[in-house]
Amino acid sequence: LDFLGLYNLKFDILQSKKIKKSIEEDTAASLNPLIQSALFSNLESEIEKQAHRLSILSPGFSGADLKNLCNEAAIHAARHNQEFVQTADFEEASERILGGMKKTSDLEEQVRRTVAIHESGHAVAAWFLENADPLVKVSIVPRTKGMLGFAQYLVSEAPFQKKQEIKDRLKFLLGGRVAEMMFLGQASTG
Repeated sequence: LDFLGLYNLKFDILQSKKIKKSIEEDTAASLNPLIQSALFSNLESEIEKQAHRLSILSPGFSGADLKNLCNEAAIHAARHNQEFVQTADFEEASERILGGMKKTSDLEEQVRRTVAIHESGHAVAAWFLENADPLVKVSIVPRTKGMLGFAQYLVSEAPFQKKQEIKDRLKFLLGGRVAEMMFLGQASTG
């Protein structure tokens, strides 16, 4: 039994309870109760972290959308010959659902630079604004839904917004345009 290897083992969200139970039963006899308790409580907190991350990646998703997300993640894992669906698979599936499939055509260097500056402008503006939604990820990978890039935020679920929150949201939404004006001297339709 490689205790350090077992201790570092992390369960992703979709690992079955049967597998977890099997590992618990196999190791229960060889670990003292204090170590066993600490090990499996760490696994539970890791599962909670993964579940929280998944909820961030699926804003406003219905039950059917979540089912689609899980299916896309499983397909992604299978394509990469993985034994289990991992967080990276869910992240890729979320991007695919929100933005469409990745485009295979290469963009001109100037277009890629413009998209990178634009999306960075959103991200930097949101970072410095007190009432802006927290940034989850920024992508400059073109997608089939017509997006050349996108910035994804953790949208607030508050029933209403205060005036300053609305102003800050407008500021970070215009951050891409401002960045283009600052670094390129002109703004695009991005």
